[in-house]
Amino acid sequence: MRMGRRGGTTANARGQHDRISSGTRERWSGPFVKWDDQPETVPAAVKSIIGASMMTRTAPSAPVYVCLDVALQEDEIARAPAVAPLSRYPQPREPVAGEAHVKKHFR
Repeated sequence: MRMGRRGGTTANARGQHDRISSGTRERWSGPFVKWDDQPETVPAAVKSIIGASMMTRTAPSAPVYVCLDVALQEDEIARAPAVAPLSRYPQPREPVAGEAHVKKHFR
């Protein structure tokens, strides 16, 4: 899983680098990752990171990318977000073709 950041959503909130590179996430990550997301809130970021972790470990395994806004990373939050127990997100099992499927498609 790859984590990245982007500047604020307005030009005044971003630094020079972010003004130049804003909007390039899809261009450079799209062809190389299985999935990407750019959550806008702390609860959405928690959900996105859990989902990204599951997705990158699910066959076929491939990189995923989560891009967090710099303000989301640096602003204080009033309280920690509620996180469901991670046991609620079990590792997906590898798909297994049944005998009937194999006989039908692989004679």
